Amino acid sequence: MRKKVTIKDVASRAGVSPSTVSRAIYSTAKLKPETKERIFRAMEELGYYPNAAARALVHKRTMTLGVILPNGEDDLFLNPFFIHALRGLSIHAQSRGYFILYAFSNNEEEEISFIEELYRSRRIDGVVALTVRRNDACLAFMKQQQIPFVVIGHPEGLKGVLWVDNDNFQAMYRLVNWMVDKGYAELAFLGGPAELMVTQDRCAGFEQALRIRGLPLREGRVLYAKGFSEEEGYRCASELLSRDRAVDGILTTDDLLAIGVVRAIEELGITRHIGVTGFNNTVQGQFHRPSLTTVDIHPYDLGYHAARLLIAHLDEEENVPPHFVVDTHIIPRETTRP
Repeated sequence: MRKKVTIKDVASRAGVSPSTVSRAIYSTAKLKPETKERIFRAMEELGYYPNAAARALVHKRTMTLGVILPNGEDDLFLNPFFIHALRGLSIHAQSRGYFILYAFSNNEEEEISFIEELYRSRRIDGVVALTVRRNDACLAFMKQQQIPFVVIGHPEGLKGVLWVDNDNFQAMYRLVNWMVDKGYAELAFLGGPAELMVTQDRCAGFEQALRIRGLPLREGRVLYAKGFSEEEGYRCASELLSRDRAVDGILTTDDLLAIGVVRAIEELGITRHIGVTGFNNTVQGQFHRPSLTTVDIHPYDLGYHAARLLIAHLDEEENVPPHFVVDTHIIPRETTRP
């Protein structure tokens, strides 16, 4: 049986006294940010989980975060992005003594009702939103009601909001330039649902890169899927390629969409090379044949830093930036030219 980790073990790893560890976990006393960071990093490394009930009594909080899951359970269980983001979120929250309360919703009205009920009944201290829509009514409601929350994504038109995101415009902009440098010139964009800000940001990066490189954005080459699934990628690519045989590259915003695109190319019997790219660097894309060229957006880090920002805000930590941008990088594989 594994030895139980104690506060003394954490103190030894962090190079501080046990009383300092206790103050970091249970007290509202101010500590230097670098000291707290060292302590919480040691807790994560050792697998130490503080007593949530004791923390709740000290802080007069529930020590529970609510998480808004995407509309429709298929998105959650079929798309690895959400699994990895939730893992990062949960690991950091647990290391800080917080529980996670998850709930599905079918629309914005249900989301708002769920959040209001849980927060007003003091069952959660704050909320994590895994996606952000254009003109997001749920985020606007939480902002107006002063409910603490953090968003994975970049909210449109809301100031003073905690968020964690990639630079999705630049990620797609760089990907287009990378494809053009490899000789692709007739490119199409296949995004997720059009109402999502991540889709709009990546589409803007796609269009801007084409303009800068002097390449045409031909009619009908920007498509939006109804969800992030292989079937949607297959459907959209089949429709595109049945009417436009000049396309030589399809850039998608998700690996599952890209896998569907590859299947459509094969089933349509197209023998000429068409480059295909995804996003998220999933295991499915890595082991698919041919393996997918993709963009790694580090979803674990997105979830981890979302929890970190929200908890830092709840704990009233000083000098914590309200935003955090996670880097991306291109991973070349077999669906594009070497």
